[in-house]
Amino acid sequence: MSHQNLNILFIFLKLVSFSLSSLTASFPGGKQHCTQNNYCVTLTEGEISAETGLCVVLQCSFTTAADFKVESVIWFKCDPPERKCDKSDTPIFNSRTNENVEPDFRGRVSLLEPDLSHNNCSIIINDLKTSDSGLYQLRVGGTYKGKEDGFTFESKANVTVTGLSQKPTVMVPPLTEGQQTTLTCTAPGLCSGSDPKITWMWRGAGEKNSPITGNITTNQGQTSTLTFNPSAEHHGTNLTCKVRFKWAVITKETVTLNVTCEYRTYCTLLTKYSPSSMMMSSSFKFQNFSSEVKLLDRILKTVYLVLKF
Repeated sequence: MSHQNLNILFIFLKLVSFSLSSLTASFPGGKQHCTQNNYCVTLTEGEISAETGLCVVLQCSFTTAADFKVESVIWFKCDPPERKCDKSDTPIFNSRTNENVEPDFRGRVSLLEPDLSHNNCSIIINDLKTSDSGLYQLRVGGTYKGKEDGFTFESKANVTVTGLSQKPTVMVPPLTEGQQTTLTCTAPGLCSGSDPKITWMWRGAGEKNSPITGNITTNQGQTSTLTFNPSAEHHGTNLTCKVRFKWAVITKETVTLNVTCEYRTYCTLLTKYSPSSMMMSSSFKFQNFSSEVKLLDRILKTVYLVLKF
């Protein structure tokens, strides 16, 4: 299953969970807070941890007085000392309109369930940065007995965003010389919002990182694939997948390639030697060979080993 499909599945399961929980105005890990006039909100209890570049879901459900008709869900970000966000403050999200919301949050926040009749006020915030840490407060707008009204819940969701510590996942199948293969790199996290930029770099012993060219790379959302033909000179090479999220958030993972020789009449190993010394060193391993022939090319300073099995 692709990472994009996993992302969709993750959101779908959240929707199912929240939709079912709205029947009882609760969900796992949530705590309900009610007022004397029957306005209740259920939020995740305690700190909600997230990492830069990724996303965070604020689980939320609510109930109102019987005569209150909900027409909008509004979220505010409060400074810690404030007991309640003032309704004159600029919201980070308004289900009615994307205008008149904090520019820094515009386009990054959305409801998981747009149908407000389900009493689901859960939101997802994408492309996180450390400044998103803080307290988030809910206000519902609508009409009460035919008159325009609204209610701001006192309880808040507490979000802490730290630097990205998760790394990409690099899947490397068994590598055999001369047989085309495909490697896969998947960005960390179940969601981020904006698609990250994924690049592949490799480095031989004593060399600098260099972009991979002449091979097939395909990026699809959170996943990138690299298709190439392994050779003996790829053995022992460090291959790095670098993922760059929005706000210049970067994470990477490095693997060492292990290329084997298929069982045939011969297999070629390329290695360089110094003219002043005929000593060679290589970690490329062969087994079950009966003889060895060395062909030296002093001009190219390359040793060709033909190993017979």
